[in-house]
Amino acid sequence: MSEHVVVYSSHGCIPCEWVKKYLTTKGIVYKVRMVDEDAAAMADLTKLGFHGTPVTVIDGQCFPGFNQKKIEAALIAGGHMPAPATAMPSA
Repeated sequence: MSEHVVVYSSHGCIPCEWVKKYLTTKGIVYKVRMVDEDAAAMADLTKLGFHGTPVTVIDGQCFPGFNQKKIEAALIAGGHMPAPATAMPSA
């Protein structure tokens, strides 16, 4: 499991499922920490300054909620996924 991408999640959290589905679809290896099952995970989330889920941590950078554009940009910047191909201008 990658420690470069961590998703703090909880049961019944629909946005958590969106984050995990997005990462899986993109082929990103990530670790899930269930804060409602693991007191240490909840303590770590609190130390990061958050109390709710989801929080996605990419290379130490935190993204609360499901913001696909910000998560994707961080994944690209960290080399976890390639940048999308850009269209070549027509001549």
